[in-house]
Amino acid sequence: MKLLTVLVPCYNSESLMRKCLDSVMIDDNRLDVLIIDDGSKDNTPIIADEYQEKYPNIVRVIHQENGGHGEGLNQGIKHGLGKYFKALDSDDFFSSDLKLFLDTLERIDEEGGVDLFITDYRYVNNGVQGKVISYKKQMPKDKVFGWDEVKKFKPQQFITIHSATFSMKVLRETNIELPKHISYEDNYYIHGNLQNVKRLYYMNIDLYQYTIGRAEQSTSKENIVKHYDQQVLVTTLMFKSYHLDDERFTKGQVKYMYHSLYMFFAITCVLAHTYKGGGAADELKKMWNEVIEYDEKLGKKLRYRTIIRTLNMPGKLGHIFGSFLYKIAHLFVRFN
Repeated sequence: MKLLTVLVPCYNSESLMRKCLDSVMIDDNRLDVLIIDDGSKDNTPIIADEYQEKYPNIVRVIHQENGGHGEGLNQGIKHGLGKYFKALDSDDFFSSDLKLFLDTLERIDEEGGVDLFITDYRYVNNGVQGKVISYKKQMPKDKVFGWDEVKKFKPQQFITIHSATFSMKVLRETNIELPKHISYEDNYYIHGNLQNVKRLYYMNIDLYQYTIGRAEQSTSKENIVKHYDQQVLVTTLMFKSYHLDDERFTKGQVKYMYHSLYMFFAITCVLAHTYKGGGAADELKKMWNEVIEYDEKLGKKLRYRTIIRTLNMPGKLGHIFGSFLYKIAHLFVRFN
């Protein structure tokens, strides 16, 4: 069995994927690099097959009909050969710390393993290295720990797909089916799988290099606002992943899960009010009705907590306030 599956979902990625794949090609047999060609119309399939031919012991390729990023994750978890699983988008890349990461992951696995291995990540804007998102003030370094050792997260901090390496056992045990053809489903992927995470490990390296600044990205300002309805759907799925009062959860686990939900509901409300088209109010109303029906106590707590209650103001005032908060949030969260 391989140590780590690195999933590289690709769609029309011919101009970007070589840099991404070259960052993984360290000729290490502990790696299982699974390229998902998601129905590409350019030379992506040819390039993917080229890497498979050049690195037959490491690289595998799956060609599929277009299903979106979420379906790429679904197939990666289904077909991955590694004990651990990490996703790497085709426009992003790993730093030179990959071998150090693998060595540490292997050592930790030999000592009993973890459910979630967390590393820092760095923004890269038009080739220029930028801010590092670090968890060193929230998590103990270089040791296996539980949720109750995790300190309070800042509002702009989350465990993301860029920072997370899950145990394949956890992913298959949770068995989340990510929806096809939507954006931001990685937030559901992270939040939903946290329910089965007990043992964590944090390594203070910026392994993942997260490229931002391209207009066509789903995380560009225009696309985030345009697709606010998809954010509504993902936030609803996150909420309905499990009940926070489940007795199997520790206090620290619930604390982080609530933080994650609260911030994503706030972001979703901001985006809905920032959208200038119709339907935002109806989408939000439907979302709140659905989550309150699922868990009335928690749903109402989130809906009527001061800042979110303010974010749900109807009409022009709500739009003005939402637009203002979007600009503030963008400075700290850096959507793109």
